[in-house]
Amino acid sequence: MSRTEVDVEPGSGPPPKTIRPSSVSPRADGHLMSVWWIVGSYFLLGLGDILLETSGMSATTKLAPAAFASRTMSLWFLSLARANGIQAQTVKLYDDVSQPAYFGVNGAIAVAAGLAVPAAAPWLRRTMHPVH
Repeated sequence: MSRTEVDVEPGSGPPPKTIRPSSVSPRADGHLMSVWWIVGSYFLLGLGDILLETSGMSATTKLAPAAFASRTMSLWFLSLARANGIQAQTVKLYDDVSQPAYFGVNGAIAVAAGLAVPAAAPWLRRTMHPVH
């Protein structure tokens, strides 16, 4: 008998449980969490990845001198790797500080970066003038 087969007589015991996207699953601390949080998170991450990657790679190739296009592209990918490395080091602090402090600081950094981009928009438009 394989691991997936179950030797159960019809009518004996409760029916097998099914996994539904609307179901909730217990977390380690006993609270229930909907699966839709994960679905929504992946959707937002995928959307951000599509928007950031395409515009970033396009700007990288258009602004780089022709002789250095591949080098600037490698720097673009290196910046993404560096960001992942910084976040990997930040995750180590999760157990050492309180959750409100951890997520508050991460959120504050994200908001500050989000405000810095529109603030830098006039300078970026001037320096990227030939590229549309």
